[in-house]
Amino acid sequence: MTKAALPVFGPGGGRCWMFTDRKSFGLYVGDGRACLALVKGGRRAHRILAFHEEFIGRGPEAGANLGKLLARAGALGRGLHAALDGRVATARLVSLPLTNARQIQKTARFQAENLTGAVPIERLAVDHHIMRRRPDGSDVMLFAIDKERVDAAATLVREAGASLASATLDCAALFNLAAAGRGTPDGRCALVDKAGDSVRIMLSSGGEMTLVRSITAQNGQAASRIADEIRRSQVMSGDADGLECVVLTGPDAASLHQGIADRLGCRVEVLDPLSGLDQFRNSPPPAEGLYAVGAALKGLGAAGMDVDFRRAMDQGADSRSTLRKRLAYTGAALCVLFLILAVKSWREADVEEARLAGVVAREKELWDGAAKGLGIKREFRQQYWDKVLESSVKKAGRSGEPKALQYSSFLETWRLVALALDGAGATVANIAFDQEKTVIGGQIADIERFDDLAKAFRARFGDAVQEKFERKARGQQKSTFTIEISNK
Repeated sequence: MTKAALPVFGPGGGRCWMFTDRKSFGLYVGDGRACLALVKGGRRAHRILAFHEEFIGRGPEAGANLGKLLARAGALGRGLHAALDGRVATARLVSLPLTNARQIQKTARFQAENLTGAVPIERLAVDHHIMRRRPDGSDVMLFAIDKERVDAAATLVREAGASLASATLDCAALFNLAAAGRGTPDGRCALVDKAGDSVRIMLSSGGEMTLVRSITAQNGQAASRIADEIRRSQVMSGDADGLECVVLTGPDAASLHQGIADRLGCRVEVLDPLSGLDQFRNSPPPAEGLYAVGAALKGLGAAGMDVDFRRAMDQGADSRSTLRKRLAYTGAALCVLFLILAVKSWREADVEEARLAGVVAREKELWDGAAKGLGIKREFRQQYWDKVLESSVKKAGRSGEPKALQYSSFLETWRLVALALDGAGATVANIAFDQEKTVIGGQIADIERFDDLAKAFRARFGDAVQEKFERKARGQQKSTFTIEISNK
């Protein structure tokens, strides 16, 4: 049987190349039993300094019991890196048409919601690991778990007198442990974790995880079943070529070694760094202990598969907090801007009203003078002009001119109309205004002068003009005319 080549792991006197003196505590709690590992090292070299295992229970007493364990291990007040049970989590490789890390982070949550089915996104803690980037996108490993499990782990650690520095999945912790100090082979590798009838199969390619599956395999046919499922997993991952090695973990690893090697025809290793500790000379170490060791690598910066639900949740909270602050600031700024614009609008309205009054007064004088010369009997009445102005503005559409300028332009047009009537020698009997049309009625000497008058009106109003000329009757000096101008 071949042990996995991890020379940096081993008992206190084992061979180890140390680059730093950093220490990190890793924790795994499952079925009321806690495993706590103290690991020392850096990114490329590590050593297990101590390992503790104790039943802490599942009820209210669990926090106090874990606190006693942390006190004996010297971990009180420290930040713990925890591994969570991955059997209740989702891990899936997806291909996204994105390469920007921020865009991938935003999209990952919605992708995870699709994978978990009926679980709403608000209940999920989601993190991801970018395996590789392509010109047209990225391959991303998504991990999702119920937020309540992360919160429960944080509460347990806090009640024990420590803090939860990070929370990863047990499969990610195990994958990081297998890669520590030696690097996962650049080719194709399978990591098999068997405890009882429960088996997890993880595939890697180029040092990156590509698939995680859970199956059931009883001890009698375990080797053949696992070998078949490894091949099936390769097909599912889209890479059915041969494996370079298989790494086994768990209490049944030794019994599976030869059977899997015979069926797959590749190198098979057993990952068991805890067995070299003095405390396990006469008894096998707990299988879950490797999860705690792998979780501790996060604190040393040696976690190649950097999955951290706690960080992802904090980022989401920070993002929501930042969004709330931004909305508050934006709302306050909008209120101030509204007040400034309102005051400015009131001032502009007063100025506009005064300007309009001046324009109307001047134009009224012009019109009264023209109307007196034409013999118009109706006085200037502003309500008539308001009606025609409203129709003219509607007709003009979305005019950008101030109201005073519109009024001035309108009255100037009608002053020119009065001059045209005067030039044609017409006598105006009446000018009628409404929303639909303006009707000018009066008398004129002959048809030629009326034709000149009609041309002048068409030059100003275009096809909106309709005219009617009735020759003078016997005994009358002038003929009557009607000119109708549409205001639509």
